[in-house]
Amino acid sequence: MGSLTPAQQLIKIVKEEMTSLMGGEEEKIHLSGSPPVPIMLSVSMDVGKQPRQRNSRNILRKEKKRPYLVPADVYRPAAIDQLQKLGEELKVDFYRPGSSPNANRHLSKGKGISP
Repeated sequence: MGSLTPAQQLIKIVKEEMTSLMGGEEEKIHLSGSPPVPIMLSVSMDVGKQPRQRNSRNILRKEKKRPYLVPADVYRPAAIDQLQKLGEELKVDFYRPGSSPNANRHLSKGKGISP
């Protein structure tokens, strides 16, 4: 393998720092508390949403959980549409927020809705 380009080096550094920031090691998801239990899935813009959602869905379904999606990106309506389409493809329930540009309000309302 050849040397990394400057862009690849930057991506490698960011990935290493994000991994370190998030704990550095892969751990099992521990769900406790009364449902719904929120799990934040964070991915880079336009990178890796579908595989990560699919993996998360499969893990949660094996544990007899019913995942559903609540978008937090309230400033990009197209991102909400994309996440809804992904939910339909993965057969995961989706909460579509109203028109308020307040992410906290959307997430609180989404948590209170049982699919």
